[in-house]
Amino acid sequence: MGAWTGDQTKNNSSDLTLITRNTGVGLMGEQYTTGSGDGKISYIQFPLNSLTRAPSQATLHLTYVGHRYSSVPSTDTDQLLVQPVTDTTCTGGGTSCPVNTMTWQNRPSFTATTSSVAKSATFNLGSTVIAEGGGTHQGNAVDGRDITVDITSFVQNAYTAGQSTLLLAVGNAGGTNHELRFVSSEGATGSGKLTNGTAEMAPGVTVTP
Repeated sequence: MGAWTGDQTKNNSSDLTLITRNTGVGLMGEQYTTGSGDGKISYIQFPLNSLTRAPSQATLHLTYVGHRYSSVPSTDTDQLLVQPVTDTTCTGGGTSCPVNTMTWQNRPSFTATTSSVAKSATFNLGSTVIAEGGGTHQGNAVDGRDITVDITSFVQNAYTAGQSTLLLAVGNAGGTNHELRFVSSEGATGSGKLTNGTAEMAPGVTVTP
């Protein structure tokens, strides 16, 4: 979801990449409402119905594509921030904002804190630059690094609560002009996928019973 004025009413669930950019309004930029901010938060939903018990370990995997600005040094570092959210409490004031229709104006409403988020290890942005703009970026180069986040407690809590799915908000800790891309499920497989995408690059969760 994008916070830029022209993006606030768009649903991007068919995009080939997931994008994050922190406006600085809220820990993940999630509290941004109006102005000239260009924040981006991605949302990923995973089924839990294959679990027969709460796992002892659960890890989120996202494949890093690259970042937006060539002026940002490749040695700059960042972290992914992840928080479980619900699509029945929404920023538009309603009780329904599922992934396939949510927009910045009507998306899961949440407050991120240092104790509520899970973080990846710090990673450098690298030298793969993906320019902003319209279109699917099908021909993107793909950095290919597997960025992981320990989400064990999120999966355990969701399983214990009897949830059939787990919905996660994904953002980045931030930095000047840090706009990051990761492979989406649409970018990993299918006839219109990223040219350099492969099935194993899709977002995924590995669990240990």
